[in-house]
Amino acid sequence: MCQMNYWKIIVLFFAFAVGNNQLFAVQGPFIFPKPQDVKMGEGTFDLDDQTHILIPQGASSTDRELAKFLTNEMVDKYYMPIRTIVATEIPTRTKSIVMGTIDNPLIKKYCLAHDIALSRQNPGKEGYVLVVEKNVIIIAGWDDAGAFYGLQSLRQLINAQNDFKVSCLTVRDWPKFEFRGIRLFVPGSGNVAFFKRFVKDFMALYKFNKLFVEFNGFRSDRHPEINAGWSLLVKDLNYTQTPELDGLYGYNRNSNHQDAGDGEIIDKELTRNIVQFTRNHFIDFIPEIPTLSHAYALLNAHPELAAYPYDIWPDVYDTANPKTYELVFDVFDEYIEVVQPKMIHIGHDEWRGFPMRKSPSFKDVDYSDLYISDVNKLYDYLTKKNIKVALWGDYLLERARGKGIKTKTALTGEEYLNPGGIPFEKIKASIPKDILVLNWMWSEGSGGRENEETLDKAGFKQIFGNMTGAISDWDERIAKTDFIGGAPSAWAATNEYIFSRDLLKDFLGCAHSLWTGNQLDGESLDREIRRLMPFIRRNLSGQTEPSSDGDQVIPIDLSAHLNVGPEDHRMGLDLPQMQEGHVAIQNKGFDLPINSGKNAIVVGVKGEGEFAFDGAVKGIPVERNVSSLIFLHATLKSGNISSAYCMPYNMYDTSDLLGWYEVVYEDGFVETIPIRYGVNIREYTSSESCYYGDAISVGKKVFFAFEWKNTRPGMTIKTVSLKGTQNAKQHLIDSCYEGKPEFRTIPSNGLILLGLSAVEERKEHIYPYLISNGKDK
Repeated sequence: MCQMNYWKIIVLFFAFAVGNNQLFAVQGPFIFPKPQDVKMGEGTFDLDDQTHILIPQGASSTDRELAKFLTNEMVDKYYMPIRTIVATEIPTRTKSIVMGTIDNPLIKKYCLAHDIALSRQNPGKEGYVLVVEKNVIIIAGWDDAGAFYGLQSLRQLINAQNDFKVSCLTVRDWPKFEFRGIRLFVPGSGNVAFFKRFVKDFMALYKFNKLFVEFNGFRSDRHPEINAGWSLLVKDLNYTQTPELDGLYGYNRNSNHQDAGDGEIIDKELTRNIVQFTRNHFIDFIPEIPTLSHAYALLNAHPELAAYPYDIWPDVYDTANPKTYELVFDVFDEYIEVVQPKMIHIGHDEWRGFPMRKSPSFKDVDYSDLYISDVNKLYDYLTKKNIKVALWGDYLLERARGKGIKTKTALTGEEYLNPGGIPFEKIKASIPKDILVLNWMWSEGSGGRENEETLDKAGFKQIFGNMTGAISDWDERIAKTDFIGGAPSAWAATNEYIFSRDLLKDFLGCAHSLWTGNQLDGESLDREIRRLMPFIRRNLSGQTEPSSDGDQVIPIDLSAHLNVGPEDHRMGLDLPQMQEGHVAIQNKGFDLPINSGKNAIVVGVKGEGEFAFDGAVKGIPVERNVSSLIFLHATLKSGNISSAYCMPYNMYDTSDLLGWYEVVYEDGFVETIPIRYGVNIREYTSSESCYYGDAISVGKKVFFAFEWKNTRPGMTIKTVSLKGTQNAKQHLIDSCYEGKPEFRTIPSNGLILLGLSAVEERKEHIYPYLISNGKDK
């Protein structure tokens, strides 16, 4: 082997791995959310193992943590060891990275020498300046958080390059909103690693700074009975396949949340660990403890404290019973001891499951007085401990919840009374105004702008709760009302499957809106998500795909099994003007038929209506020992995804199962790979993304490159078959509010397989640390 710097081998290796990329060519700075101000320079900073991170003598703990963060990033993601050294000056002839605030003397010298101003006004709190020159990268934060966010932008710039040549530029950036949050369930023990990746490689990377976390199964040493009750509640709901629990009289209560913590009891040691990890990434950890309503976790073993004691698994507590607050405050204290929060979210939404006529304690009491008294008791208790309070704002809005007591009819036919919203005059006079209100009644159908104006007039600070990236009249509304930010929500288990399938679009849309102040239109957001998806998948999964690690990708010949062509229009099939020859995204490459009358494999998915294709294509030969198989596929028509919270005991079947691949090994064992709509496939006319399939434009159509990692490496794969679902079912989202989930037969569909490739086993070792010192070996 001839002499060669080992890092050059890695650069060539990585450049090959991420090479051919149709949809991901970098145009300008690859930073999301888009920075407030960017000026492009000339040339590049060529990142390699001769680059050093510089810290000053007596460096602050934050400066050291920034250096450690980047060092770990370069090793974990790119196998590039970069060392940190102590310096008094920034050298001009070697490559250096310097990160910190103006208190860092290296940063201060550079800013003075280059006339870079950092002030409280510009870039301000959480703001930063990022400068990339040919021999130096400077991240200068106005505060520690700003320096951290500058590092997140640098991470994205590095991730976007094929050969680690970071374009010279100057970024001056700051957030529009101070509160940039996400709301989710605490992870179960098996999903803690995913949670940490989500915090570090998604929330921090895209500059969120608040996290609401609902527990329910929080370990209580003072009240072990509620932990036992929680476990029994979870089992009861899962075994009875109950997504939304009805009350004794058939009124819908919903929000059982048995999948919080995956139904487990979350121990205090685990809690301390994830709280500290979150705060280490400049994200404030805010526990959400449902009180007054949705209080299953408090009441499951204490029916005597329920508003109606004889209800099954009660969720509303009796505000007239002093023992209620003994329990609530005991639980609060245990949370406070472990989490040490600056704020607690006390819930208080959807107080509808409250049969007033049936509750002995509330016969002649004004419901608004009950609500106000409860809020104030919790507020007073927490305020004395210097803890701020947040709550859901729906019952502060008569427009949203109606005026006065309403008569409703339960599923049993029996009438009961339900409270409306709290009158404005009482809210203004009796509820403390330093409570943060999560206003999730922002849609036009719920009263929209009038609701936020009501809360504004009452004197509350508010954020968009259950926020999405598509709020109507965004610019006008944020200018007119004193919003301080927002938080999208996850209402199902915290895991990679649910987050990747259901939530990335809202999370990314909100990240952009909350940082920049500007809302992306749907087309622009879809385009950004497609560009980001391969990087997001690597970050959230914690795994690289075999195709990205530099091994040979071998297209597999499908010609003997092609069964449709340009003239075939059964069920509306339209595959004319298809691109021929080689197509690829990153290193996922496929060879498409050239000058052939047939150009694809289509398998039918049998449902309602026309069913024009065979239900299977069997025996496509592979005859290889592979690291992975890559399928280039799409559906003929759109499919269905309903929300995972509609079936918390079976989240997977809330996506249409349209078919599967059968992988047959040399010993006859069969591995089945599900094809689920919105998970690893979409229709060939879609503008949206799917987490496990990278979009490739082929002619005027879009197909999705889905890579399956071999579960039995070393065993030869003989064949692959494609089978469509027969009597395919679709979950009905509305059914989860009406008792048991329902399914219906979907319209017939088709699965289109355009290309298939294999990543073969590595033939030769790659050992970049073998240096010959000028001698051939």
